Amino acid sequence: MPFNIKEQRDLIEQHYIGFSPNTASVKPVHLANGLFRVLLGHSYDTRQLVQFVVYEAKKGVSRPHELSVIFDRLQEAGRLDTDEIAPVDIAMLRQALRKVVHADGAVFTDGMDSHSAGTKQLVSNDRIAQDGGEFLGHWLRQQAPTFTNMILTALQEETDPITFIVRPLLGERIPNPKTQLERPNEIVSLNNNCPSLLRTRMLALTEGAQCLAHHLNEHPNKLTRLRMALLFGSFLLVRYMADLEHTWQANSQLARPLFVFDFTDQARHPMRLASQRSFVLVCQSITRFYGLMFADYLRQHYPLESLNEPPWYAKKPRETSEREWREAQQEATSANDPYLVFGETLYNILALMAETTPIKYFRALGVRGGLFWPPHNLQPAKQIAPRQDMLEVLIRSVAMPGDTLDLPTLQQRLGERYGIIIGGSIDDLNALLSAGIYQADNEALKENQTAFTHALRDLNFARMLADGVMEVQAEGIWK
Repeated sequence: MPFNIKEQRDLIEQHYIGFSPNTASVKPVHLANGLFRVLLGHSYDTRQLVQFVVYEAKKGVSRPHELSVIFDRLQEAGRLDTDEIAPVDIAMLRQALRKVVHADGAVFTDGMDSHSAGTKQLVSNDRIAQDGGEFLGHWLRQQAPTFTNMILTALQEETDPITFIVRPLLGERIPNPKTQLERPNEIVSLNNNCPSLLRTRMLALTEGAQCLAHHLNEHPNKLTRLRMALLFGSFLLVRYMADLEHTWQANSQLARPLFVFDFTDQARHPMRLASQRSFVLVCQSITRFYGLMFADYLRQHYPLESLNEPPWYAKKPRETSEREWREAQQEATSANDPYLVFGETLYNILALMAETTPIKYFRALGVRGGLFWPPHNLQPAKQIAPRQDMLEVLIRSVAMPGDTLDLPTLQQRLGERYGIIIGGSIDDLNALLSAGIYQADNEALKENQTAFTHALRDLNFARMLADGVMEVQAEGIWK
């Protein structure tokens, strides 16, 4: 087998998926930096800002980060408005500003700086976990112009206090910024050769972004607009990954993986168990897609007779890959699709030897975006339990400003657009049973729906009419 999986993995993933889910350190702020960089078409020199806020290190502070050097540089550049500003004042500002731009823990030296703030001058050339955001940028720019224009408008505004504070530290614009997606035109899902069902699902997701943009355009705070846009962006990537196997096999009987939302507060409630089961099934679907993806790659590039040598992963010992490959060769002799056997084996080798699997990326992004719970690693199988701000953007993405819906209509929209199950109807139970989720019955689903209505009331989205009908209004807390 004449290739190294580690070297080829990113190229294969970027072609079939659009980005490489190869780190568990991904955070929404990484998505933001990659997304903003693609939409703007440029980045900025953030070195002065990084030197200002990164002043603690285990091996001591290097000279560009020393307070005296920072202070002298600001004086020489004429960026201190008055002679009354002293080094002690700068030291206090450094501590305060670090808490702001490093709020997500993503600002370091050596080109690793995605800043927790929303202005164009803080968009950097960070190289860590950026391609998910870059893919999101290409996708949304193509299919959700209202949403992307809302983001660009917010980035151009310079009236927020963070931009005002950091202005003396801002650098020059950098044209042709570095990107992790070097050939976005080769991403299958963004081209005309995209499987039809995948294209349909992606269009449905971006319809949600367009709807949400109408709400966000009415919000007076640009930082809130950007934060909520990024929350929804993280949801888009998670739902997109969950749909991949289903949409690539449009002619099969495979059902769309469900997101069973858990609004209960009991650890062993049937809905919690059903939600955890749906999470496991989604992860299994992503794993199977990798087998399909690698199989298709092998089918296009390698005749069967050439698959006699095992692949390898970086410089790690080859015993494991050789054993896995020998077993695959035996199984392939009688398989209906030998390439699928080898494709699944490639994923097994990847999972055994790589530092991070796509499941860890998927889980980390969902946890940090407020969709999966609990956040700690003691429970790898999460329940799908959206936090308040994530629930808010999802509701606003299916109901236009001014819309008034009854509860069944709202749940129907969430189900059709995002595959979300909450409960309250016989159709929900049938959907769970068809998906192989047997933990919840009608009573549990009804209890979950009741808890869902309480969550809507907490957001000021819902009220109970005199006839007992729940009415949902999309203005919510912004009015």
